This record gives sequence, C-alpha cells and structure tokens, in this order.
Amino acid sequence: SGVLQGTVLGPLLFLLYINDISSIVKHSQSFIYADELTCVYSFSNSTTERCLEQIHSDLDALSAWSSTWLMEFSPTKCRYMSFGPVRLPQPLIFEGCHMIECSSIKDLGLSYTNKLDLSPHADRITAKAAQICGFISYNFYLPEIKLRLYRMFVLPILEFCCPFFGLMNESSRSKIENVQRNFTKKLLYPTLLTTSYSTRCQLTKLKFLWVRRLEAGFCLLFRLNNSSTLPKLSVITPVSLPYNLRNSELIIPPPASSTCKRSLFFASRYSFLWNNLPIEIRSLTSLSAFKRRLHIYLNTDSINLLFSSSFPSSFPHDSEKGPSGI
Repeated sequence: SGVLQGTVLGPLLFLLYINDISSIVKHSQSFIYADELTCVYSFSNSTTERCLEQIHSDLDALSAWSSTWLMEFSPTKCRYMSFGPVRLPQPLIFEGCHMIECSSIKDLGLSYTNKLDLSPHADRITAKAAQICGFISYNFYLPEIKLRLYRMFVLPILEFCCPFFGLMNESSRSKIENVQRNFTKKLLYPTLLTTSYSTRCQLTKLKFLWVRRLEAGFCLLFRLNNSSTLPKLSVITPVSLPYNLRNSELIIPPPASSTCKRSLFFASRYSFLWNNLPIEIRSLTSLSAFKRRLHIYLNTDSINLLFSSSFPSSFPHDSEKGPSGI
C-alpha cells in the first residue's frame, strides 16, 4: 500500500500498523522491510504438493488480513522465484491474479538470479557508474574535482552490498574494476596515458575496488559481532577454542561447504580470512580502531599472506583483478 511520505512519524506509524503481519504467515520465514514482504519456503520433491497447499494458505491469510485492516496489496507486482531443481507444479494465485515466476529479481537494490548469479547487478551498476563517470569527465576540468566527485557519486554505486560480491563470476568483477580503470585513464590523460592501472591508483590514492570490498567485508563481520543492535549470527560468531594453539582465540569455525558456490558465501569465505588476521586486530572492540588497524595491515605483502594462508589452491592471483570470492 506504500509508506506515508512527507512526515516524520508516518513511516514509524506504518510499521506499527503492519507489525503483526509476520504472525499471519504460519508456514514460512518472512522478512519485512518498509512496505515489502518476502516469504521463504523450503521443500523437496516429495513435499511439493504439501508446500503448495501451505503457500496458498498463507496467501489466503494475507488477503484476509489486508481486507480486515484496509491495507491493500498490489497482486500484479507480486513475484515468486524458485531456487534449485525442484519447481512448483502449478502457478500461484494471489487475490485472483496469477503470480509471475521470474528468473531474476531486484531485491532492495541487489539484483540476482535464481541461481544466485549477481551478473545482472554488475551489469546494472557498471552502466550507471560509467554514465556518471562520463558526465564528470565531460563537465569538469580540474582532476582534483573529478576525483572528489568520483568518490562521492560513483564509488557508492559500485560498492552497494559489495561484501556479497563473492558470488559474482570473474567477468562481472572485472567489469566493475574496469569502471575505475577507465576513469583513472581519462583522469590522467594525456600525460600519463601509458602508465599501468596500479601506478594510476597510486598516483590518485585510490585502492583497487576488490581491496575496498575486502575491507568492507571485514568491517561488516566486525559490526555483526560487536554491535549491540544487530542480531548475532552463530555461524560467524568468533569463539575461543578449548585447546591451546598459536591461533586459538576469537576463531570463527568455517561452515561446511558441499559445493563450490556455497564456498563463496560470505560466512564461508570470510571465516577463513578472519582467522588469519592478527589477534591484535581481531580482539579490538572499537570499529574506528578496527578500521584504522585494518587499513594499515592490508598492504600488498599482508594481502598475499592472508590469501595464501586461507586459500592456497587459489593463489597466486592477479593483483589488479583480485582473488575469486571477493
């Protein structure tokens, strides 16, 4: 139905008004953000029919709730997506409208497919970022101004949800890095046109985008484990091992990964990397201090050591493209 606009209390009152909608959905795990509701169901080949009945039961309950509280849904905008080889035997119907099954979706700004491929997201953000880079290069003259505008308007686009870019393939990650590669080339044209990308980044004091993603992933992991407001996730919570080793304090036990795709998930990837950080960094309790020490630590030699210890099979890597999973 939409959130009230133009008022301070409008969004808060809206959330209070729809707060009980999660209790209406009995058979799924529901996620609510503002006026968007996502319901997640898990089923196998043998439980497809039963799950279909549960989905329709929840949809009917949501429809009855909307009629009671005069909060209309937009059934024509509702979509559903199936992950894995099992598919529903018949389409879903919500308030008289057939829900469309989609293979890709944009969810809270992140685009992905039913195979957990982030290529659509990479295509979308690189096109938008390249357009802004072109505008900056064409309309401004001083390199200092161009660089400041790039940091302000382009980097936030390229780094939205970046800790989860490990699911991207190499071509998509290279496409994102190419935005900065082309921008630095235009920025230093024509005097330093033939210099390498690494040299251009040093001259402009820009880090490779994959290094910035690595720092963002570590900071997210730190906030998840040290924030008093964010829910703690047991799968990425550091623990001290009961036996004495050289590196046994504040260790995240790496979750088991049965597939290559699963090994690229955030929890799987960053648990290994976190465990190879120095204990002096892992034991910090202040986010600002953690960022400062991490920024100093992540130089070329330390990054090489970090990845060679965590993922020896995928090392060495191209320093400009970065390792897989980041």
